[in-house]
Amino acid sequence: MTTASAPPAPAETPRPSAPAQPPEPPATPPLRVLLRYARPHRTVLLATLLLVLAASAAGLVQPLVAQHVLDGLSDGRGVLGPVLLLAALVVLGAGLTGLQSWWQQRTSERVVRQIRRDLVFRLIRLRVPELDRRPPGDLISRVTSDSALVQNAATEGLVMVSNGVLSILGAVVLMGVVHLGLLGVTAAVLIAVALVMVLVLPRIREAVARAQESVGAVGAALDRTLGAARTVKANGAEGRETERAGDAIEGAYRAGLAGARYVALVKVLSGVSIQAAFLAVLGVGGALVASGSLEASALIAFLLYVFYLASPVGSLVAGLSMLQQGLGAVGRIEQVKHMPVED
Repeated sequence: MTTASAPPAPAETPRPSAPAQPPEPPATPPLRVLLRYARPHRTVLLATLLLVLAASAAGLVQPLVAQHVLDGLSDGRGVLGPVLLLAALVVLGAGLTGLQSWWQQRTSERVVRQIRRDLVFRLIRLRVPELDRRPPGDLISRVTSDSALVQNAATEGLVMVSNGVLSILGAVVLMGVVHLGLLGVTAAVLIAVALVMVLVLPRIREAVARAQESVGAVGAALDRTLGAARTVKANGAEGRETERAGDAIEGAYRAGLAGARYVALVKVLSGVSIQAAFLAVLGVGGALVASGSLEASALIAFLLYVFYLASPVGSLVAGLSMLQQGLGAVGRIEQVKHMPVED
């Protein structure tokens, strides 16, 4: 009795391989990318910075004029000229600040307009496999919220940092003219606070990047639900989809809260630094005045410079915070520019 041989096994149909992922582009330093966005507007930004510096210069001269007013009152001399000069400096500084604010805001809107145009152009032309792989809500959030962060960093942030640094340097020079010893006391306090800020500021960038990813997740969840609204309602899945979107919102809330804590800490440190410097100068300077080594008018002028430092230090801190937030969003925008598009 012969046995029938087993039929040959059917050949396995090869499975289609997953499309190869495009190679990751070489990483460009985020700060260089940010400066690239600002470069087409460098002329207006430079003019804006010059206006800011002119307003700061008007503020820098005011304590010296105030010292002359006090000396004139103590010596019995006329003070009408210095008082008029002081009033003119106040008005000039206010006018320059208003003009600078308008130019800066206009440039800021132009920057974000170009960023959004470029993003929309690429997103509409993305290849279908890339669109299938990316949640639409996340892509949309890069055009809306991420571009706004880059907008602030590339214009206002850069101007505020430059103004803060140059104004602080100018104040330091004039404070040294008034009294070198008190300048050393002020510098010691500010340097100690600056070292703490160096550790805190990079954490703002990380927190903002996480927050923006979470905002994209919220958009993706809502886009998925609204895009299949009939199916969701037919299956009574409103509760489940609401819970998913709520989880994404909770994640965005926690990530945003982490960034807000670091920003608040930086603001507290900047405020404390000025107050600590004022108290230190008041203690040391008061002792010098009591011993006859320092005139009271010079101490008052120096204290006015310490108060003046609050503005450029606040500008520097706010600008650095904006830069860190913008650098956290730059990476997400640059990802879009490296996604494959159709011809």
